Amino acid sequence: MFIAYKPNMMQICVIFVLILNVSLHFVLFSAEEDSLLCDDTEEGFPTVLRVTWKPKLIVNARLLINLDNKLVALCESNQMKCIKILDNAEAEIVQIDYEEYNITVFTYNINSSGTWTIEYDYGLFKPAPEPCKFNIYSKSFLELKDCPTEIEERNMVNCSCELKSSMPKKVVYNWLSIINSSLQVMSNTSDLTFAADKLLQDFLCVAEDLQAERNYTKDYSITIKSKRYISLTRCPTTILDQLQLLNCSYIYRSVTSYFENVCDVSYSVSDNTYRLTFVSTECSLELMCPVETSMRNRLTQVCSRATCKYKQRYHKYIEIMKYT
Repeated sequence: MFIAYKPNMMQICVIFVLILNVSLHFVLFSAEEDSLLCDDTEEGFPTVLRVTWKPKLIVNARLLINLDNKLVALCESNQMKCIKILDNAEAEIVQIDYEEYNITVFTYNINSSGTWTIEYDYGLFKPAPEPCKFNIYSKSFLELKDCPTEIEERNMVNCSCELKSSMPKKVVYNWLSIINSSLQVMSNTSDLTFAADKLLQDFLCVAEDLQAERNYTKDYSITIKSKRYISLTRCPTTILDQLQLLNCSYIYRSVTSYFENVCDVSYSVSDNTYRLTFVSTECSLELMCPVETSMRNRLTQVCSRATCKYKQRYHKYIEIMKYT
């Protein structure tokens, strides 16, 4: 015998809630996940944040845009709109694209750096996925001031570097010298002062932005020129006899060394004009200074001999007129 069962209203409500929960569970966990793409298109100010959101759920979901844990904008999937929360210049929504359920939010951060997060809010329906998170900093770079590219040795160099930024900042500077791939601290300020030396030609300026917790570096190289020259003293410009002993003081000077050699040369005059050329070669221990004439009777006298290390030659000449 079949007995008909007639549920009461309370039982009907319970059955309806169970069916609804099963349906929602199927929709929430079987449907395609929402798509959220965050693209920091440009570092610095103004910074463009491009957020593409594709909500797939039937239930309402919200997109929260935060700057340093402060809510900047709120987007709702059921109403397909975004609301600007903060009425200041830190964030501005300038375009929203609803094509095919895509919400693209362009946000400009104008006055402050910080941490941006883009995250879902599903309420009680399901756990939210990991949010997009990235840091925005000002457009900053190091600029060198009064830093020559070349200078003669032993001269003083006064150089400085400065962190250029659109943001208020607290910066710690360090200058490092690079010698044989090793670093040595030269200065704990933005200024670098040193006497030009061949050992000090490569430097590195390091600036630490304490506010943004970021380091900036810039290389600096300088070419050191050696200050060397030849001077001649007591060399006559005219002669009276065809055979005359010529006494010249040959002086070779450099910043790091000083040589003086007196070269005595005797010669026969066959032309009214001839030229004496003094040639020096910088050596490791001594200076070799030959004296050559441009006459047919070519004479050479070596003041000192040495094995040359650097093989750098310097010339000085004097023209002597024959008196008739």
